[in-house]
Amino acid sequence: KYSSIYSEIRLEPLNGRECELLLQNLLRTELPAQLKNSVSKITEGNPFFIEEVIRSLIDDEIIEIKNGRFVLSKPIENINIPGSIKDLLLSRIDKLEEPVKTLLKTASVIGRYFLFEILVKVTGNADETEEQINSLRKLELITENKSPKEREYLFKHALVQEAIYETLLPKNRQELHLKVANAVEDLFSERLNEFYEILAYHYNLADDKDKAEKYLIKAGERTMQAAASYEALNYFQDALKLYLQKYGTAADKEKIFMLEKNIGFAFYYRGYFHDSVEHFNKALQVRGVKVQKNNVTDTIKTLFNLIMLVKHLYLPARMKKIPDEKENELFDILYKNVTAYANYDGKKMFFELVYLIRLKIAYKLAGEVGWETYSSASSLFCYSGISFHLSKKFIEKAGESARINGIEDIYTTGYDELVYYCLSGNWKSFSGINEKLLEVNLRAGELIKVIYQICWALYMTICRGDYSYSEYLIKKGDEINEAFDFDFGKLFVLSMKGDLS
Repeated sequence: KYSSIYSEIRLEPLNGRECELLLQNLLRTELPAQLKNSVSKITEGNPFFIEEVIRSLIDDEIIEIKNGRFVLSKPIENINIPGSIKDLLLSRIDKLEEPVKTLLKTASVIGRYFLFEILVKVTGNADETEEQINSLRKLELITENKSPKEREYLFKHALVQEAIYETLLPKNRQELHLKVANAVEDLFSERLNEFYEILAYHYNLADDKDKAEKYLIKAGERTMQAAASYEALNYFQDALKLYLQKYGTAADKEKIFMLEKNIGFAFYYRGYFHDSVEHFNKALQVRGVKVQKNNVTDTIKTLFNLIMLVKHLYLPARMKKIPDEKENELFDILYKNVTAYANYDGKKMFFELVYLIRLKIAYKLAGEVGWETYSSASSLFCYSGISFHLSKKFIEKAGESARINGIEDIYTTGYDELVYYCLSGNWKSFSGINEKLLEVNLRAGELIKVIYQICWALYMTICRGDYSYSEYLIKKGDEINEAFDFDFGKLFVLSMKGDLS
């Protein structure tokens, strides 16, 4: 994407001459040729390995400072260099005093980066921890990470943390992960949402599956709200896996519904529609909603439902009740299924949308729910080509619903109405997108609706030669897609750019 302004630097192992130069720059002195050759051969040109060899030789007082210069203090024959960087690191760590080693192991469980506050909470002694931290900094095993919020340290290299962590017995690791998780809960109870992922990680490794699952779900919900659905997907999938591992056939159906639904949302918000439908349908089946098949029976049901929709349009029946939270939740899943099918299976989209609207009109539909129901019905008749007349009638009914509820300034000119204008050839009636509705959908994370709203408008403005407004819409679409890293939206806007050019 930015080929004109980036440079690639490929890091190859150092050759013999480069190893010699690095040793000279580190020590500012000349080493015996035999030692230089041994270091170069054993480290295979890995600069980190070379640095650790030098640190190890200094720790063992094989290399000492005399008169301001490093010198060898022992015969070269007595020098033994471990054959791998891991062995070398462990050799250095074994020479530490026991309390310092214990602290280092605790820090390795916290992670490559670790907060001083958590370390103190786990060890229970601030003064000793302070002293041991300073000792490890002098040995250059850890360094301070300058952070404006908390006092934080990090292992100077990931290999150091990994090597130490691997020396812990499984039981000790588990106990330490539990202590770390408990410490985080105690210390940061007022802003725990910042630590959901960390808590899920530590409770999982502490074998507390219930708490791991709890925080995975919380992490998923938080990242979903931020439209970071790649991360949310991983959290919800891991939570479902943990839950099924623990409960199997005894799993609570409502919990399964919630997790399958959220996995479906995460796929949907990224534009992975086949995957989203798969998980939405699993969630619906848990709630007892029959997933329709493209067979004769379903076709007959669809035709009957269509007749009932038209009847409702001209002869509205008395509404039975206001849908409750569970029913609205099902409506939302069914609606997203419809949108998903619209991108790869028009027949299924039609069947599902007829079924959804037929379900919804049996209720009293207030506010945006009523507007969206009639607006969707407009797309049903227009997008399928059944009747532009009926499509327009449902748009009018959607507008009436918005006016009755006092929300006409926001809930008008959605993408369903743009579909009608576009496909019916009624381009002159379109004056511009509803920016307020676009912002509402953007805040709700409904990126699909946002991009559809922009792209249906783009199709009309490009075709009627309104290039200035088209460029504005393309710029707006690009900004949204970049901000949310929305690949599906990027593809749509790119196709519009092709039409404009």
